[in-house]
Amino acid sequence: MKIRPLLFAALVITFNSCGVLRNKMTVKTFETHAGINAELIYSPIHWETSTFAGISIAKAAFYVPVKIQGIEETLFMQFDLGSTRSMIYGKTLSAFCEKYPALRNDTINKGNYSIFKNTHIALNDSQTLIAKQMYVPKDFGQSKIDTNFIIIGTLGFDILGDKTLIIDFKSDRYAISESIPNEMKSKMSYIHKADLNKFPIILPFRLGKKKIRLFYDTGASGFPILTGANRLKKISKHRTIEQVDSVSRFGKMIPVYKPVETKDNVGNLTIGHLDLGKVNIYGVSLLNKLGLTGNYLYGLTGNVIFKNKILIINRKDNTFGIIE
Repeated sequence: MKIRPLLFAALVITFNSCGVLRNKMTVKTFETHAGINAELIYSPIHWETSTFAGISIAKAAFYVPVKIQGIEETLFMQFDLGSTRSMIYGKTLSAFCEKYPALRNDTINKGNYSIFKNTHIALNDSQTLIAKQMYVPKDFGQSKIDTNFIIIGTLGFDILGDKTLIIDFKSDRYAISESIPNEMKSKMSYIHKADLNKFPIILPFRLGKKKIRLFYDTGASGFPILTGANRLKKISKHRTIEQVDSVSRFGKMIPVYKPVETKDNVGNLTIGHLDLGKVNIYGVSLLNKLGLTGNYLYGLTGNVIFKNKILIINRKDNTFGIIE
């Protein structure tokens, strides 16, 4: 399993000066969400399988099919609300420039990154995200195009805009709408004090009796809770933790830890009235700096805790809902 560089850069930077830098890291990429209205038009979710701690994780990350102007192939983008902004991968785009030379006319070199102009990303036959400029990190992606499954980039937090995002983990699909459909409003449980007006999405939980806040990251599917190694020791008997695996960051392997034995008083994870049961809690030393913000942020959580649920994310009204 990989930890993405932009995610962890965001975590370390954002929460050391939380309020100010949350403003700076909340960006607007897309000028227009063309074709998006009150009608729900679903697009499929494609899951990636990975291995962590010797266990196969069937739903480690998910990708969505897209079409980009100037490229004939069906492409995929990782759906990653833990990324501050959407992007196109530089190495992959360069490979397509060889096949479609006209793409170079829309590519502007900015030194260690590029800009892709007038980007149209079609999510389905009806809906398109339009950006005057897309960020293109040069070292991301693959120089050789995998014709079976071409990953062109990432869709990040900035796709939300003032729209409503519905992620349906029951049927492995998602939709972007102008508003929450009435038929869903009556079924959903609102999560009081959810904070999604700025990057990132922060959700209130209880771990036993302890109130905690977790950064919800769709790109970290397999982690129920990932926190700092120092905080992990506090819930471990005799403060003993053990390395269970490693994850990659900028090509460097980062150890991931788990309690040798969790304290008896560490209870179930709950959000709103939903009891998610006992969950595995992992830690990395890189997230120790979250402790500088006191109890504001405990760590992050992924999609695994929302298995077989439907999420309704409305940034405009700062509401987060769950349908069981």
